[in-house]
Amino acid sequence: MGEVLTVSAFIIVPCLAAIGIVKAVRPFVLELMRERTRQVQAEAQPSGELIEPHKNMDQQYKQWCAAVRQVAVAQRRT
Repeated sequence: MGEVLTVSAFIIVPCLAAIGIVKAVRPFVLELMRERTRQVQAEAQPSGELIEPHKNMDQQYKQWCAAVRQVAVAQRRT
C-alpha cells in the first residue's frame, strides 16, 4: 500500500507542478502572442486596416494537425 502511494506521489506531484507552471506562464505567453499579432498586423497593413488573425491561425492550426497526423502514421508503419 505504501509503495502505491509513493509511486502515485512521484506521478501526481510533478503533474501538479507542471499545471501550476503552465497557469503561471499562460498570461505572459498570451500577451506575447497579442503583441506579435499587433506587429504582424502593422507590417501587413500599413494603411491601418486590420486583418483578421484568426483566419490565418485556423489555417496554421489545420496544417499543424495534418503534419502531426502524418508523423503519427509514419511512426505506426515503422
